[in-house]
Amino acid sequence: MMVGAKVADYSIVLALTGSIIIFMASAVISMALPVRILKHQTVPGSTIIAFGREIGAFFSTPRSRFAILGGSLFWAAAAT
Repeated sequence: MMVGAKVADYSIVLALTGSIIIFMASAVISMALPVRILKHQTVPGSTIIAFGREIGAFFSTPRSRFAILGGSLFWAAAAT
């Protein structure tokens, strides 16, 4: 962040170009990651009910609640 601020003080065009280059590198690296397609069994019934069940299971674990809290605080601090 500090390097980006220094580059932006020097040249906005250079900072934007650097951001685009980093974004493109990230996209290329993401495309190179291996893909595994999992075949889930289809359960008859409403997908909304299944989604609610999955969310309930997710929030029942203390570690997942802590991860959500940490991510929320991070993004709130970044937005501020």
